[in-house]
Amino acid sequence: MNSSEWKARVDGYWEGLHVFAGPAFECPDCGLEGVRSDDRNAQERYDSACDSHFSWSKCESCGGLAGDRHAVHYQSDPMVFGGVDGQIISGHANVCVDCLMYIANGDVPDDA
Repeated sequence: MNSSEWKARVDGYWEGLHVFAGPAFECPDCGLEGVRSDDRNAQERYDSACDSHFSWSKCESCGGLAGDRHAVHYQSDPMVFGGVDGQIISGHANVCVDCLMYIANGDVPDDA
């Protein structure tokens, strides 16, 4: 798959969603359930949640093979996607480093 095909696949996966790179306070999948940004030791726990983890599963975004995974969060845009029954959809996903860098900075890998 070339870079433009990879970009089209990732963009298609996240269509209609706002995607945010990294962990999120209050997210149980990140291990930050019940942790607010103003809590004592919040930054230390957040930094720990930023660490990647290895997974044998494919990347949720591009379908890439096993490797390190990073947390991202998403929320539907009600003006574009509309959500289910008019509700906002939000959630957590684990993505490869290439997808993380694309979400965070718009960087497309050369060897996708």
